[in-house]
This record gives sequence, structure tokens and C-alpha cells, in this order.
Amino acid sequence: MKLKRIISTPSVLLLAYHLCGCNSGSGGSPEPEVPEVVDLLPWTEGYIDSPFMVPDGTTIYFLHSPVVMLDLLNDPSTAAQEVDNLPGHQGVGTDLWWNTDLYVSTKNPDGTWTFPENLGPAINTSNLECCVWVDDTQTTMIFTREGDLDAFTDGRNYISTRADAASPWSDPVELPGEIGSYGTTGYHDLHMTPTGTLIGWSELSPTTDGAMFESIQTGENSWAQPIQMPAVLQDPALIDSQPWLSADERTIYYNRRDPATGETQLMTSIFDGSEWEAPLSVSLQNFVDANGAQVWGEPSFNVADEMLFVRFDTSVTGWKAELMTAPKLIGNAIGTPTALRFEAR
Repeated sequence: MKLKRIISTPSVLLLAYHLCGCNSGSGGSPEPEVPEVVDLLPWTEGYIDSPFMVPDGTTIYFLHSPVVMLDLLNDPSTAAQEVDNLPGHQGVGTDLWWNTDLYVSTKNPDGTWTFPENLGPAINTSNLECCVWVDDTQTTMIFTREGDLDAFTDGRNYISTRADAASPWSDPVELPGEIGSYGTTGYHDLHMTPTGTLIGWSELSPTTDGAMFESIQTGENSWAQPIQMPAVLQDPALIDSQPWLSADERTIYYNRRDPATGETQLMTSIFDGSEWEAPLSVSLQNFVDANGAQVWGEPSFNVADEMLFVRFDTSVTGWKAELMTAPKLIGNAIGTPTALRFEAR
């Protein structure tokens, strides 16, 4: 993970990160018992990011760090622990600003989410883990890990597998070649398509602050050297990042951030069978916070056409990281977001 200050305005200092990059009834029957919930999101002292939702919408993965988010972005070396670790957090007693762990939560019938479960020592370490992707069977995972807080070039991308969704994850293996070397190439937020192609983005592009790449699978655990995704999808003056591709590989969504203002658009394009069409900006309804800022990122979608993403509320002291879902609407629009709610621990 690299942290990059990209915006400064008189009203609010907007710090956008380069993370791996910014919805009752009535009657005579008794109401069903609802589990006690706490809103995980208003832990303004904690940092939540890198969300991903599996296609059936039942499970989400994300990272958590027990420090104030804005402190982490402003001066991570002095950021202090401000909230209890989630259960299972690895590396307790180490540099916790640096030590983000990956967690999983499943959706309850009432729409709340189970209390986050740490992915365990095979995946999480005393270093930083982020940028998780999981396939639709939840048997293949790709994520990024920094190797040394004093040497960002140690960062690597890893793959882990398991026999089924109830089994433990295997010890992760570094992705081979250039695609695995996040620390020197910047490749991260990797997603694997059904045909095995890896898509992602790099903040170390020689032509822009952020550009999307793809790497074609050439064999078992083998991929070609990454190449930039088609130019029609990208604007060299802006930061195009965090792509998500549909199962049929014909629809892409991704972030487009203006480095001068910090405003983040959701872009989409359709593959017509031979080439990608010119991308369109998707209308986002009620995404801005009380400061008028629209800082969000990392979209993923389920088969019910809901988008999961993380939003940062700059109007809350320390900023509030919010995991949210929002529905796709007719007419190239995303509707009003709703914050996820979780069971109490």
C-alpha cells in the first residue's frame, strides 16, 4: 500500500489513498427477534478499506486497522492505536498503524452482517495485508502484502486456495514475475476473470499517476507480462483504477479520480465483441458528505445489481470509513447508498 496526498482545499484537506489507490412491517404477528447490532463503520478511530463482495452477495471481505484513518494518511509513522483490535488480529504489540488484517463477514437473513472474522495467520501477518479479491466459489483468493514497513519495495501480490468455502486457506504463494512484484511495479487490486486474466492497476505507471493493466494467463500459475488496458478506457490526465469486470467479461466498472480536485467518478464501458466502447460516467446519487466531498472507491457488484464500496466521510473528525451498498438504477445510475450494519461482538 502506498499513501499519497493528492488534494488540498481551503475547506477540507482531502487525502485520497492509493490503497493497493476514495437502504418493518406491521400486523398482529410478533416481530422476529433482531440480533443486537453495532455499526462497525462509525469506529472513526479505526480504518476500514479494500472491500470486495462475492457475486452472490452473501459474503464480503475487507481490511481493518485499529488506528485513526486520517492520522494514518497524514503521518502513519506516528499514528497510535485508538480502538481495540478485532478478534484474531495478528501481530498484536507491533506497529499497528501498519498492520492491517483481512476479515470476512456473511450476510444474515435480516440484512445485517456477521461480526467480522479474521482470515487467520496463513493470510494475515504482522505486516500489512490489503486489496483482496475472492472468486465466486470462495476457493481462490488474491491479495497484497507489504513485506517491511521500512522498505515499500518488499510488497508482493499473493494467491491462496482451498478445497471449498468451509476449508481453511492455504499458505499463500507469491504471484510469479512482474505481476507479483507490487513493491516495484505498483500492480495491485488484482481481480481474476473467469478466463484467468488478471486485471488491476498500477500507481507507478510511467505515463500517469494511475493506469489499469491486464495480464493474460499463459498456464497454471503463469501470466504474461502486464500491458495497459485499451487506451479508450483511460485518461492520462486522471487516475483510472480499481477495475471490476462482469462474469461474462463484457462490462467493466472502475474509478476515475481527478488528482487536482479529488473528485471520484464511477466509469463503465461495454465490450461489443471486438473492442471496448467509449466509457460513460455513472450518475451517483447522494454520495457526497456534509462537506460536499465525494471520496470513495473500490466498487464490486453482486448478481442483484448492488454495488459494494467504501466511502470516507470527511465531515467526521478523523474521517469515518463506511462500507456501503447502493443499487444500480435504470439509466446508468447508482442509487442512494446504505451503510452496512454488523452484529455486536
